Amino acid sequence: MFRVFFDMDGTLAEWKAAKEPEDLYEKDYFLSLKPYQSVVEAAWKLYEAEVFILSAVLADSRYAISEKNAWLNEYLSFVDVDHRLYVESSVPKRLRVPGGVRMTDVLVDDYTKNLKEWPVFGDVKFGRAVKLLNGINGTNGTWTGISVSRFFSPDSIAKAIL
Repeated sequence: MFRVFFDMDGTLAEWKAAKEPEDLYEKDYFLSLKPYQSVVEAAWKLYEAEVFILSAVLADSRYAISEKNAWLNEYLSFVDVDHRLYVESSVPKRLRVPGGVRMTDVLVDDYTKNLKEWPVFGDVKFGRAVKLLNGINGTNGTWTGISVSRFFSPDSIAKAIL
């Protein structure tokens, strides 16, 4: 069985830029994010995989984790608490993967830095990274790997991930 790790902000849910950094600490900021419906539906279609959430959080946020969990309860309820992984935004996501990243693991993320940090040891690349184009990102051409648009159908997104 292979594992798929989904980022949340900008991947499963809208990317809503904060006007001020303090906005990220406000109650209901994360809970109010609208789902990218086609990506959420694609996640539901990945019944062949073990689906995880791998989301960055601000370590000192009072609301981020509880609101992200409430959001997931509403839109991706099949992902249980043990499959919801939160990592401080300064820590590479690969370090939070249970048992380390496997050759068959897939990261779906909108942020090129996270995708490029997905494990590479020497000349060997472990796992696959898929960039989710959300209509805001992907304008600099810094990602040359697999990408898929949130505007694609759920079937197309799931196929690209598989």
